[in-house]
Amino acid sequence: MKFLSSSSLTGRDVNTLFSLNSGNDPVQSVSNIYRLYENDEISGESVHEFTSDIRGIRNTETTQVGLSRVIEKVGNSQLTLGNYRGIKFEVKVASDTVKSGRRIDFLSKEVTTDAGSTEIDMKTKGGDLIEIKSGGRLASANAGSEPYGELSTQIAKYKQYREESGLAGDVTVTLGKEPSKDVQNRLARKNVKCLYYSGGKRRSC
Repeated sequence: MKFLSSSSLTGRDVNTLFSLNSGNDPVQSVSNIYRLYENDEISGESVHEFTSDIRGIRNTETTQVGLSRVIEKVGNSQLTLGNYRGIKFEVKVASDTVKSGRRIDFLSKEVTTDAGSTEIDMKTKGGDLIEIKSGGRLASANAGSEPYGELSTQIAKYKQYREESGLAGDVTVTLGKEPSKDVQNRLARKNVKCLYYSGGKRRSC
């Protein structure tokens, strides 16, 4: 089997996938990853990075505050490459947050505000709210485009939640790619911090 014989994968990687603490059958999680890998949609190294990040945070308090809500999506029978990338990036951002010494209050939590319902991707113990987006739609988004508008709506809901919850932290958007200048300018006008990944490192917009 290609999945098990790849030099990029170890028994530990497979065991991590089997032991995901989720509401879905762990066999389905492994099957989904195997399908993407066998179809050459993802590499063995990608899976190794994903499972390493899971192991890096699963034994912390983060496990109790939403990690399972993020990784249980791997067990969705309709898992696509785009879904996988989004889940992997959420876990990476959480892992990097823990490595930086910050504590996570919760991950992937549905909330209701006066501005409407939304999912808060991450809240730190310090009261920061972090929206996480792995895709590149914002890399070329112009003012007035759909991705631009969706982000603006999301920011409004995050800020409303912060106000209603009495939080004093920042609202931050963390992206998988550097966003367009229009997006950067929009975030700056709204006093929203902007971070993106390049070469595996987080950078300020």
